[in-house]
This record gives sequence, C-alpha cells and structure tokens, in this order.
Amino acid sequence: AALRAIVPGEGVIAGEREMRPFESDGLTAYRQLPMVVVLPSTTQQVSEVIASFALPADTADWIVSEIQAEERRGQMYASTAIREVQAEMREVDGRVSRLTDAYLAKALTIEEFQDGKARLIAEKQSHKDRLASIEASRGNWFEPAIRFVFASKQAAKYASEGTEPEKRDFLQKIGSNLTIRDKRLEVEARGAWKLVANQGVFAHHEKTAPCSGAVSPHGECRHDRKRCLADTVRTGLLSLIREFFQSNPGWEGFPAPFPARG
Repeated sequence: AALRAIVPGEGVIAGEREMRPFESDGLTAYRQLPMVVVLPSTTQQVSEVIASFALPADTADWIVSEIQAEERRGQMYASTAIREVQAEMREVDGRVSRLTDAYLAKALTIEEFQDGKARLIAEKQSHKDRLASIEASRGNWFEPAIRFVFASKQAAKYASEGTEPEKRDFLQKIGSNLTIRDKRLEVEARGAWKLVANQGVFAHHEKTAPCSGAVSPHGECRHDRKRCLADTVRTGLLSLIREFFQSNPGWEGFPAPFPARG
C-alpha cells in the first residue's frame, strides 16, 4: 500500500502472473519471482522509490547498535568456547601421553593401546571440528549487515540530493531488471534490499523512538500505540536482517557511499 501511494495506478505489480515477465534479467537460467515490481514514470517517482528503501536515521542507528551489541556478546561467547575446546584438546593430548607411557611400561597390550589411541584421536578430531565451526561462524555476518544498514540509511540522501546518474547507479546496484519502457523505469529489489522495500517503508513513515518497557505483561501498550508498533517493526526488521546475513555473509549488494559534496 505504501508503494502504491508513491507510484499509483499500474505502477506497482504484485500479482504472481503479472510478475512472471520480471523473474529473470539477461541470465534466463536463473529465475526467481520478485516480491514486488515498481514502475515509476517521473523523476519525482524515481526519488520516492529510492526513498522507500531508506531507513530513517533513528531506526538505522538503533539496528546498528543492536547488531554491534550482539557482535560483542558473540565475540565473548566465541572466545570462551574456544578456550574451553582448546583445554579439552590439551586434556586429550595428556591422555594420549599417559596411554603411551602405559604401553611402553608394558601395562597394555598392543591391541589395547591401538584401540585406546584410536578413540582418543577420534575425540580430538571432534574437538577440532567444533573449534573450526566456532572460528568459521565468528562474526562473519556482522560487518556486511552493518554496511547494509548504513547503505539503506544513505538512500535518503540519494533520493533528496543525488544527481540523476547517481540515482540510476544506486538503483542498478540494489535492483535488477532495470530498464526504461514506455518512459517508465522498471526496477525489482533484490537480496537484502527486499527486506527494506517490504518492511522499511513503514519504519520510514513512523519515525518514533523505541518504546522500551512500554508493553504490559498482558501485551498492551502502556504508552503510545504507534510507538509500540514501530518498535515491533524495528525488532522484526532486525531479525530479518540477521537471518539474511547469517545465511548470506558474502552478499555484496552495496551501492557506493554517497559522495561528499565540495
């Protein structure tokens, strides 16, 4: 509804059958039905479409602060978990050493020694795999998620201050199937930008501070209902961003930072 208010009439396509022509660009082997297709027809509509991808500063800053806090907690957890696994690996090494000493002292048969050593080697490999998993997942999604939120925050500057080439480059980076047809710009949001296109429009128009502690035990808003709803949207958007970048830490759909003006 928010996009239809910006681009009225047939400028927003949301029906499955109508969106089929937009499910691929030049690479027809890769097809995915878009969540929505926007067809602005004027320069003002182009600016408004870009603005619809812009998170307001307070929302973006809140999301970044939450991600950074989560990163700090994650780093603390990872450091603790790594130390624990390393200690367990050293303990296994000690058991291997004692097992070897027992064999050399002829307290064990060769079969007992080989069987015991095989079990300890398997146990140590399990610890190594766990250590590798912790290292691999150690904060690899935080930085691109923060970059994305900052990029969405800058979309407002592109919309209000960007030149036409800058706006075009911005749309080309965040969308696909970008073409001019019958004097209308056609663009489909892709990747993480779909999250902002579908969730960020509300946050952009409901600029209000989060309502910490504003919900009663019965789920009722103690203060402003709009504020509680906006806080719910922020929290939901944070969850979507977290889920996307945990699954796609290598995603690279970032437009260039808005250029400084002399």
